[in-house]
Amino acid sequence: RHDPMKIQSAWRDKFPKTDLTGGYIGDGYPLCVDLPDKMFLRKGAIYRLLGSSSSPELMEDHSNFKKDPNIKKFVLDDNSGLKARLCNASNGECQYSMSVTLDANIDCTGNECKADTVRVVDVGGGIYYEYVRPPCVEQAFYNNARKVIYRERWADSSCANPLLPYASEACCVTGDLRAERYPDYLYDQER
Repeated sequence: RHDPMKIQSAWRDKFPKTDLTGGYIGDGYPLCVDLPDKMFLRKGAIYRLLGSSSSPELMEDHSNFKKDPNIKKFVLDDNSGLKARLCNASNGECQYSMSVTLDANIDCTGNECKADTVRVVDVGGGIYYEYVRPPCVEQAFYNNARKVIYRERWADSSCANPLLPYASEACCVTGDLRAERYPDYLYDQER
């Protein structure tokens, strides 16, 4: 079935939009670059239950990620405070909620300390939650822009703000036209 209201992110005009009062849509929201570090572990962070699907619903991934069973997922450590909060155990059994809002900051554990942000987390037992980034404003123009590409150097490229998590590290062999992920990445689609 075709959804005529589905937003095609590639078609999006990225420039600021004015509101009806002479300001801009987004006035009053914080700048994305000003969000605190490890926002996914901060009070107010929201997680949505995806169930057994590891594909995010609020962000678009390349279709290869939906079909590949070998995708590296972000798995929470057994002693993770975030995992304990999402599991919400009662009598040793997890009681998963459709939506979880953190009521206090959580200390990072293991790979959580290395990640800038998360997209989907594996809480174990084949259950996944999607992190919902808070609304914020991205500026159309910024200093020190960096060129980012998708895997092949001849493919589409764009500029990205180096202060925001929108690209992954990659390395290339001299003369090779294809970029490969840095070997120590935490999960596929990591930014």
